[in-house]
Amino acid sequence: MIQHPVTKSPKQLATILIVALAVALSWLRPIDDFTEDYLSDSIKTAAIIFGIARAINAAISVTQSAEVSVGVASVSPGEVLDPINDLIERFSEVMTVSLTSLVFQRILLGIASHWLFNALVTLAALAVVGTFVVKRHQNLALRTFAILVIVRLFLSCVILANGTVDRIFLESQVTDSQGEMEVLKSNVGAAASIATTDEVSQIDGLLTQYASDQARLRGLSADLNIKIKELNAKKGKRPWWLPEAITRNPERKKTNDEIERLETEVGSAQSQIDSLQEKVVALQKKRECLEKRVRGEECSWLESIKKSGDWLKIPTIDVSDKVDSIVTLMALIVLRSIISPLFFWLVFYKLIRSAWTRQTLSRQA
Repeated sequence: MIQHPVTKSPKQLATILIVALAVALSWLRPIDDFTEDYLSDSIKTAAIIFGIARAINAAISVTQSAEVSVGVASVSPGEVLDPINDLIERFSEVMTVSLTSLVFQRILLGIASHWLFNALVTLAALAVVGTFVVKRHQNLALRTFAILVIVRLFLSCVILANGTVDRIFLESQVTDSQGEMEVLKSNVGAAASIATTDEVSQIDGLLTQYASDQARLRGLSADLNIKIKELNAKKGKRPWWLPEAITRNPERKKTNDEIERLETEVGSAQSQIDSLQEKVVALQKKRECLEKRVRGEECSWLESIKKSGDWLKIPTIDVSDKVDSIVTLMALIVLRSIISPLFFWLVFYKLIRSAWTRQTLSRQA
């Protein structure tokens, strides 16, 4: 019996060509290389912007701990910087969500582009070609292959479309707004540096003055104690068996009064020394607080710094023109990392679902 070779219809040849192209795209990764580079650059840019926002927040916190002298009045920079500080905090939250979205996309892309997934796509493609020979289970093989290809290439296509739109329309605006935030960071950082330097200098000066006052009071206390000892030696000690009335005389009474006066002065000097020591401890803690806040660390002594910073002269920071840049950058970040990917997810999903539905209906017909 003569067996005729299996002939393939144009539809089958087209299907085999599409299957071979899908397998080639899976292994050669022409889209994946672009999408991985785009995601890496986006994550790096988002991390830099997030770092700028946190630096601005830390600098504003330092600047808010002081007061600016304006004529006879005293104005706290915190009253001016509070709105933008709140905006920066909201911006940091948006950047956290953006970074999470970008990292999540990169993880999914890594899973979909793994060699094991490519092997599954290849096996499914061989199964599709095999069904043309055995004439069985073509529907199941095609559906399985289509699902694997969609999972394999769908995310790459979404990121490719999103990255293309980003590069054409959004990237330059993000760069400009990022530059404005860098300027704001420099301005606030300079003000915080001046505030910290001036306050630390004032604290060091007060610590030196307090140390000098303490040394002077200790010297005075020592001199007074010497005088008290001399007066006690001069009046002599009354014998225990001799009544005080017998030993009482005007000269002895004058000596006792002088001793009491000197002892009162010693007590006053000691109280001043203790008071200065408390001030020294408070200033040292305040100095440590300033250094912590410059490093961006939390400081529980912030309120005490706010109340005692009236000697500072901090330059005015004009942030009105930077608010628009921050809001614009926030909108761009949300658009490029959240809204745009979701939009392209929806578009590709609708297209694939529509094509799948038409194919199903045509086969049923």
